[in-house]
Amino acid sequence: MLPWCYNVWFEGKLVEGYEPDDVIRNLTALYEGRIDFRKILFSGKPVLVEEDSPLEKAQKVFKTYEKAGAVCWIELVDIVEAKLDDLEPYKNSLGKSYISLSGLYDG
Repeated sequence: MLPWCYNVWFEGKLVEGYEPDDVIRNLTALYEGRIDFRKILFSGKPVLVEEDSPLEKAQKVFKTYEKAGAVCWIELVDIVEAKLDDLEPYKNSLGKSYISLSGLYDG
């Protein structure tokens, strides 16, 4: 049986007391300047921060973003054992297009 996996999402909401510029600066530092968060974080599209991770990793990313001032949520990913031929393309459970940052943060 496969282990449960989790996604971490961000959609532009900030922790109370944080200003957008603070959050952009904090997250830019996390990614060592590799990403222009000014364009991404407040684009109106959900941002997939971490994909298909064990719960412990998803919680770590969630807490890191929270400390940076960004409100995230953790989504349980449905895992079904199947042959590769039976798999359909991945569809976002939110039903929206999204931006993926998954795999870029090594924390």
